[in-house]
Amino acid sequence: MKKLISIIFFISVTLFAQTKNSSPFLSVHGGLHRTSIDNFDENYDSKNMFNYGGGFGIPLTRRNFLYFKFSYYHVEGQPTVYNWDENLNIYKSKVDGVSKFFYRTFQLSMQYRFLEYNKLHAGLDAGIAYISTTETSDRKDLNLNTWYPPTNTSNIGLLLGAVAEYDITPNFSLFIEPRYTATIEEKFFQDIGGFNLDFGFRYYLSILKNN
Repeated sequence: MKKLISIIFFISVTLFAQTKNSSPFLSVHGGLHRTSIDNFDENYDSKNMFNYGGGFGIPLTRRNFLYFKFSYYHVEGQPTVYNWDENLNIYKSKVDGVSKFFYRTFQLSMQYRFLEYNKLHAGLDAGIAYISTTETSDRKDLNLNTWYPPTNTSNIGLLLGAVAEYDITPNFSLFIEPRYTATIEEKFFQDIGGFNLDFGFRYYLSILKNN
């Protein structure tokens, strides 16, 4: 997978870096992710996570880019367990230990730049997202130290987003990018997507991107 992505990117650099239509770009980002996973905040106190990652764009026309983006999240919390009282009522409580949650997204979208005004640019994009999660729990149950095998989930979903970008130099820009991903995970039948608000930098490999 990584080899294929590298081949596509370097071919795009060769084909487009010297054209007058647009330029390939590299990007880095960080921001906030709010997960759609039900009851996520029971173990991790909040549905919000900090994420970071990178990406690259391949120009297809002056205003259209094929955009690949990768993001990574990691959060830790205190495990929550469910028990029954003497009346068979279910209640939940925190136990000693650590739960860890790892979240990875690979997104491929078509980004359309509908606004170019001086140094300001704005666009919309839509595409697909592959989401992979891993959760581990090392907790104390019934006075025993118990390690539970990792729970892995993954699926492909859809994404919608937008971008606002401001040129600092002909090659370098700042951007803000809200995105929403939605997918139904097959094992537990729940949405493991969510909302992202990312901030980052783009570096264009040619100064001809606005010509």
